[in-house]
Amino acid sequence: MKRFILIIAGLFLISNVYGGDALVHQGDKIVGGRLALGSVYGASAGVILSGEYGFKDQLFNLGDLNNTLGFGASLAYSGYSEFGYDYSNYLLLFSGIWHTDIFKNPKLDTYASLSLGYNFASVTIPSGKANRTNSFAGLVVGTALGMRYQLSSQLYGVGEIGFGMGVLRLGIDYRL
Repeated sequence: MKRFILIIAGLFLISNVYGGDALVHQGDKIVGGRLALGSVYGASAGVILSGEYGFKDQLFNLGDLNNTLGFGASLAYSGYSEFGYDYSNYLLLFSGIWHTDIFKNPKLDTYASLSLGYNFASVTIPSGKANRTNSFAGLVVGTALGMRYQLSSQLYGVGEIGFGMGVLRLGIDYRL
């Protein structure tokens, strides 16, 4: 974790020489990964792979405040063991993401998202010498407030708070 923080800090320092437009625009494609922390279906952490497509610029007429609607999909996993039981959660989420240029900083993309998806979960129950696995599934709703900080023309550091998969999500995104 210490190494991860040092790498991110180094990328932020290096990125100060690059100026650009971090806001997602219509036609943009972004992929990334996140580490989910806090309230991750019993686990202490989870991982998320995500993608987003910028769908419509200037969704709302907000004067000089640029905004874009994007659509995204995420695949997430968390798992842990406790008292001989093994728990796994696989989430598939689809999101609507509204980006706004509220800070008017060309290196910062701020957004809010609403997600809907499904949690495919299982628990392996020890029963003597043979294990038995029970599976179940359920609807998942999630929200987030997030920021992407532009590190280079295609690389972004990401932080999100919300609920769904974890309360705090940190990661890296890449603009294709």
